Amino acid sequence: MVMRESDRAARVAGDPAALPARAWQEFLPRQRWYGDKERELTGARVRDHADLAGNTRWLLVDASFAGGPDSTYQLVGRAHGGSFDERLDALGDWLREGFGAAPEGGLRTRRGEIVFSPVAPLEGASIGEVLPGEMSNTLVRLGDRELVKIFRRVAPGVHPEVEALEWLARGECEHAPGLVGSVAHRDAGGDESALMLVAEHLGATRTLWSVFTDEPADTGAPRDSDRADDALAALARRLGAVTASLHRALEGCGGPPRPPGRVEADLSVLRHLPPAGEPLAARREELEAALAREIDPANLAIRTHGDLHLGQVVAVEKTDRLVVIDFEGEPALPLASRRRPAPAARDIACLFRSFSYARRCTAGGPRTRNWESRLREELLEGYWKEIEGTTFAPRDRRSFLDAVETFELQKAVAEIGYELSHRPDWVEVPIAGALEILDRA
Repeated sequence: MVMRESDRAARVAGDPAALPARAWQEFLPRQRWYGDKERELTGARVRDHADLAGNTRWLLVDASFAGGPDSTYQLVGRAHGGSFDERLDALGDWLREGFGAAPEGGLRTRRGEIVFSPVAPLEGASIGEVLPGEMSNTLVRLGDRELVKIFRRVAPGVHPEVEALEWLARGECEHAPGLVGSVAHRDAGGDESALMLVAEHLGATRTLWSVFTDEPADTGAPRDSDRADDALAALARRLGAVTASLHRALEGCGGPPRPPGRVEADLSVLRHLPPAGEPLAARREELEAALAREIDPANLAIRTHGDLHLGQVVAVEKTDRLVVIDFEGEPALPLASRRRPAPAARDIACLFRSFSYARRCTAGGPRTRNWESRLREELLEGYWKEIEGTTFAPRDRRSFLDAVETFELQKAVAEIGYELSHRPDWVEVPIAGALEILDRA
């Protein structure tokens, strides 16, 4: 039987799996959330799909690359005319129906099942706008109370953000968004991959990154004076207390505290440094020795945030509440690595590195090293006061600070690699930070 061209077009329009590989190879790299832009995309195919409503489809698409492992991406949209368009207008009704049917049943897909796990009633009546700013995932507002995070690159295994928010919801932690529920895909072999989570919509917020990098108010004091930053110092101390509260709430998530592991860092990035990085490259042996320093076993490993910086903490405008967001860790790492326990000092080190960036990126020009030092001291005071007496806190502050210093170096090396790949003009920021850490050590 010969298929007429009109029949072929109809088939493509009704079945996204019938789209040719070249359609996906054109579509995927154009998306903001596509995380493989530096790899050569050699092919793509639909792994699984299901109907949402009307002609809107849910899909998992496997992307293959030259000399590397596949990535699986989640899409919602429709196929037409040999191409694909994202369409999220059916998402709200689909989630409401799925959460309402759980736990009696999920949604059958072509090769598996979509499983809905509600924690609280879903109140959002319809789809809202797609929120800007998110890079690796997609955030969609449902009504005024809920926010949907669509995980774009998915993989089998326990998702760190779903796990952490489920745990924190049991303890009613005020410094994390409330969890409404989650959605996962279960394949024919029983393996599950997290697809989405629905959480509390916090309303109008402001990241602490914007707070710490805004032009300071005119106090009449010199720009490098501590008097100009009393409000920021108080906020840094409060941030330390919030981080301690979060760590206390996370204790036990994924198991009891355990001995710390070794600190790992990829020093191959030193081979690609620009001329400004030559002083750091010349101190490679010193850097290796500092990173090889054993973490005091008293710094027990627990579940931490994993990627805590000033952009991951928001101030809720109406309530003055500080909330930590995005518990998924580094999106480029495997799920198991992102869930791996670490000493609490690692999160503090990440915040210290964020202060280092903020000092150099403040509106109106860079701040002084004293400005950064005061913020670090205040954050540490707020943290230490709230963390003493926990099972995972070391016996003394010196042991904790040594661990923070090691994790700061690890983070700075990782930042160098990131900036070289994504923002070469910024690479001098972590280079300067790494040199300062070595000087302090």
